[in-house]
Amino acid sequence: MPLSPEGLMYYGRVEQALQPDEPTWPDTFGHTTISEAMQALELKLGKQVRWQ
Repeated sequence: MPLSPEGLMYYGRVEQALQPDEPTWPDTFGHTTISEAMQALELKLGKQVRWQ
């Protein structure tokens, strides 16, 4: 998967998302934009997420 123009990859994570000290795996594959990663996570969860 190619990196974004800024050289970044974006992932979705919900499991233990509020506990950044705990190592976990991302819940989505890498995406080149934040919006793609957000959409992938919503599709995986089967519902719309309220993003903050």
